[in-house]
Amino acid sequence: QRAEAKAKAERIWKEARPVSQHPYLLNKGVKSHGLRLDEDLLVIPIRDTEKQIQTLQFISPNGEKQFLKGGKKKGGYFSIGKRTSTVLVVVEGYATGATIHEVTGLPVVVCFDCGNLEPVCAELRRKFPDAQFLVCADDDWLRDGNPGKTKAENAAHSINGQVVFPTFILPRPAWATDFNDLATLEGKDEVFRIIREALATCSSGQTPKNSSA
Repeated sequence: QRAEAKAKAERIWKEARPVSQHPYLLNKGVKSHGLRLDEDLLVIPIRDTEKQIQTLQFISPNGEKQFLKGGKKKGGYFSIGKRTSTVLVVVEGYATGATIHEVTGLPVVVCFDCGNLEPVCAELRRKFPDAQFLVCADDDWLRDGNPGKTKAENAAHSINGQVVFPTFILPRPAWATDFNDLATLEGKDEVFRIIREALATCSSGQTPKNSSA
């Protein structure tokens, strides 16, 4: 089943066309970083550490997300930006990853959900043993057990990385859980400030440049 899904994913990705604008991207205020379009669906490839496509995520114009049936998601990810520093940022969703990359210029790895953070971090630590990992977590503050927070903390701990959360100064609506939501509500400079401060406490002291300035 996974082999069939992999072949189907490769075929869909090959036939999909590059996209620069889409209602979901406009709504989230981010760019397309190598995404493609299948009819009206955004297509995001999920690759392994050998850069082989394993499966796909589809995002509809209204933001509904689904994965290709039968595909292998565990341990797979999507990369945004080139690795030009020792810092590697790990996030759950595409919009969060695109926001952080656009603000800081840092390379970002999208894991797609909190349950995949730890498997992806394990794979990346094996591939990049000297990397400095910063897990930019979702804060599922209204969900029982706050899985975004707890799983991000576990993932960061498992690879001796650091975890950071979005902090909201203004009154926080129920839907606000991630760094893209923070950028929407309080601006990209606030996202940059939090990430800069997090990296300043790391051993390398490496800090990003504000790409949105």
